[in-house]
Amino acid sequence: MRIDSIEIRNFRRLIATRIDMAEDTTLLVGANNSGKTSAITALRYFLLQRKAFSVSDIPISLWERVNELGELFNTSGSPSSDVHPQWAELLPSLDVWLTVQDDEIHHVAHLIPTLDWKPDDGIGVRLQLAPSDSADLLESFAKAQKAATDLLAGRSADADGDSQRTLSETPMSPEFTLWPNGLIDYLRKRMGDSTMEIKAYILDPSAKKFPVNGMAQPQALSADALPLDGHPLSGLIRVDEVPAHRGLSDFSGPSDESDERWGSESRRRQLLTTQLRSYYGKHLDPTKTPVPADLRALEAIHQAQSTFDERMRNSFKAPLDELRDLGYPGVANPRLVVSTQLKPVEGLNHQSAVQYDLSSGTESNATSYRLPEQCNGLGYQNLISMVFRLIGFRDGWMQVGKASTEGDTHTGKETGPSPTASSASRRARSTSSRSSAASIYQEGVRRPEESSGPDRWEPSFNSTSSKYALKSHRSRSRLCTDAILPATPRTEPWRDTDINGSKSVGSLR
Repeated sequence: MRIDSIEIRNFRRLIATRIDMAEDTTLLVGANNSGKTSAITALRYFLLQRKAFSVSDIPISLWERVNELGELFNTSGSPSSDVHPQWAELLPSLDVWLTVQDDEIHHVAHLIPTLDWKPDDGIGVRLQLAPSDSADLLESFAKAQKAATDLLAGRSADADGDSQRTLSETPMSPEFTLWPNGLIDYLRKRMGDSTMEIKAYILDPSAKKFPVNGMAQPQALSADALPLDGHPLSGLIRVDEVPAHRGLSDFSGPSDESDERWGSESRRRQLLTTQLRSYYGKHLDPTKTPVPADLRALEAIHQAQSTFDERMRNSFKAPLDELRDLGYPGVANPRLVVSTQLKPVEGLNHQSAVQYDLSSGTESNATSYRLPEQCNGLGYQNLISMVFRLIGFRDGWMQVGKASTEGDTHTGKETGPSPTASSASRRARSTSSRSSAASIYQEGVRRPEESSGPDRWEPSFNSTSSKYALKSHRSRSRLCTDAILPATPRTEPWRDTDINGSKSVGSLR
């Protein structure tokens, strides 16, 4: 038994794609962002990681139609039975066609479509993402949207109970909206809460069609088609995935969904978001040695924290009053206070901090379509990651932004880091010095008689090895790493020796 072909529909950028499988090995070859990773991810999601679907897996071109589906139910009061058949046209599906030998029929007995079926016909199964209960989903969406609309319209009184002022009396930004702003927005938050499930259907081998102009032609299910119980392909197909390099793949877990390590995969990924958060903390954080340009941001953070603190005090007033009724804090004990602390870098502490904007235009009223960084092609993800790593190395060497307040790096000056700096921190600094295009050989040489003084980094050229060497007069261990010279010239002249042995003074570039 083997997989003959698969047909992927409405998964990311794969609207209708058929992949014919070779008997031994099938290679997917294509340009960046052509859908190779999406095809592998679709197999994993449908066959293994069945609860991993998100709104980002629905093609952006169908988001408006999904929202229209919600509005159709919400405004016209259409029964869910009229809306339900449209879900199959909007949500992802995977058709799997199997070639079965005569001695393997017992493995697929539960998938045989008709009594006159023959092994030469093959076996077809559709795995369709669909609402667990379409009526319940649409009704829950309608209630949530009505509650948000009423609240914004000021028909709901202030929940704090401190005043009778309604929200309509408080000026609001025209861009401010409450969840859910459409059915897509509702699914973005509720899709993982057992709202969706994968339903399996038996396909008719006689209705199988070949692609037309490169587009797959998945067969339409009959109106009375009933889903199968459970996971019909369980035990027939095994999925193991070798993750992409640089930690940018969606998944690197085992084939067995019960493995405990699978749950920690999201924490193991090294996303571009992590790189940008690290760069922001080192070079851009306004709380580190503020400059005049940071004052406006710091003032906004202070105002937001004051507002949040007031809200927290009101929210915790009742339980703290109960605690006081029980005798605490009493006369001599300290009073309990709830306080918040807002840090700018925490705004990047989530997996969707970096997104790709696919808006339809540049106008202010253009519809905004954004996808998380994992939805970009792995090739582009790797290129962007490398660029930001190089930028980080360069700006760390050049002490750009806030990094200039954290002490001198190895710039060839006579004054270096504090004598108390550890050798580990010196290794970290020299490792983070990779920033430009020319490599040099960095060699730390220990001189015990000078170990108590500051580091002195002197550049020289070894005519035998034809390599530059930065010699530290205070390193406690021999250190050999690739280092990179800065892209801009040093302003302080360094004495150098060329290959012929003549002395010259100049700036390294």
